Amino acid sequence: MKSYCQIALNGTILGFCRKAAKTLSQQSLTPSDITLDVEPPIQIAAPARFFSDLGIRFQDRVRYVEVVGACGADRVTRNDWEAHLLAQFDRRLEVYRQQRLTPQIWYLNDLLEPAQLQKRFLALVAQLRAGGRS
Repeated sequence: MKSYCQIALNGTILGFCRKAAKTLSQQSLTPSDITLDVEPPIQIAAPARFFSDLGIRFQDRVRYVEVVGACGADRVTRNDWEAHLLAQFDRRLEVYRQQRLTPQIWYLNDLLEPAQLQKRFLALVAQLRAGGRS
């Protein structure tokens, strides 16, 4: 996996995107014609250097995935740090909106259902192969 995120000295990918990437790469879920990038730059937002959590690529097309590890889909946070992380996520969403991109959003509770994540991932792969963009 190509990575632009922080990597520990032992090669471990840091952050919540690691759990999602691991889920997708287990049991050869990622097809050979698909590339899964960890924290790829949102290229059209180049001067600001914003990064997505995951990028699912097929040829020259990409679908961005944001993994919200600060809260579930209800957006309820338990402490100031999680509220800070959610605010950072909302700033990234604004960059997507400005660029007319729609990322796939996976909340913390989504990570608890690997089978559903796999279905969503394979649906994104099908969209990419059919010519869809983020």
